[in-house]
Amino acid sequence: MKKKKRKTRRRYGILLLVIVLVAGLFFVTWNAKQIVFAKSNVVEYGSDTQAMDLVKSVSGGTIVNNPQLDTTEVGEKRIIYKVKGWFLTKTIHHDITVKDRKNPVIKFQDKKVSIAKGEDYALYDNVKSVNDYGYGALDYLSQKKPDRGTYTIQSNANKHKKGSYKVTVYAKDMNGNTAKNSYILKVRAKSVADEEKDDADVTIKKGQVLVNLDNPLDDTYKSEDAKKAKKALASLQEAASDEGYDLSLLSGYRSYKEQEGLQQDQDPFSVPGYSEHQTGLAFDVGQSDESFDESEAGQWLAQNCASFGFIIRYPADKVEITQHSYAPWHIRYVGKAAAQAMEKKNQCLEEYLGVSTNE
Repeated sequence: MKKKKRKTRRRYGILLLVIVLVAGLFFVTWNAKQIVFAKSNVVEYGSDTQAMDLVKSVSGGTIVNNPQLDTTEVGEKRIIYKVKGWFLTKTIHHDITVKDRKNPVIKFQDKKVSIAKGEDYALYDNVKSVNDYGYGALDYLSQKKPDRGTYTIQSNANKHKKGSYKVTVYAKDMNGNTAKNSYILKVRAKSVADEEKDDADVTIKKGQVLVNLDNPLDDTYKSEDAKKAKKALASLQEAASDEGYDLSLLSGYRSYKEQEGLQQDQDPFSVPGYSEHQTGLAFDVGQSDESFDESEAGQWLAQNCASFGFIIRYPADKVEITQHSYAPWHIRYVGKAAAQAMEKKNQCLEEYLGVSTNE
């Protein structure tokens, strides 16, 4: 009887050992089936990334299913992989996020376009393409702000008026990413004779070059008086220094090309061709802030600049005429005679030249 009990115990012991061994083998085999994924779990919207592209390595078996990844919609995604070994198949879940991190791309036919006054031309004619990485081409919308999946154009361009105009394209893709890009539209006179007439009657008068919103410069303009202006500036700064005032140069000559990199959407005078700095006759000195006129240096400049051939180009009481905000730090060389004449009559350059402005 005792022998029988011992045999029974032995059988149960052997069975238990077998169960433990099988369970251990199952556990080892199961845990050996692993997938190492790429470090980033973010996939770009609209990309051709495949589910298998996310797999760095597989151990304990091979992936036997064909998991799919849809990148046409943003959001959280779960990919299911099945790894099969010699007698077990394990399901492994991998969570990823599809994100749209790329802005639309705006391309132009040319960065500068030139047309004759009155020529039939649409601003979108120069737009080569506006594309979203995942969505494709965006549609043109004739309004100020773009909706999702569209682009719009903003500009003060007037094809019936000679000048250089900034044309800006704004785009928004289906997921709210935005982009903007600009080109310059130059409206020239209909003929060379008209161009010369415009330059003589408007842009240059009484020996002074006039640069404002109605009278832009082209990219080839160079003033013959730039060296004279620079020499006069040095004399002005030296005199100010002798009196104990600092009129350090903040900004001087800027070429048409340099001005392209300084364009600001809300400042039409920052568009190439509309800045006096291109003439080499304009300088920003002292402190570029309206409070500069309250400083002793600013007051000395206003009282003495005419003696050196300079004017405060954009006075506070002439904003409606110059169409430029008050800038007590911005001086313009016009020569002593003209500067003193304007000072005596409290005139800005437009008034001195007898030129009206169109608001």
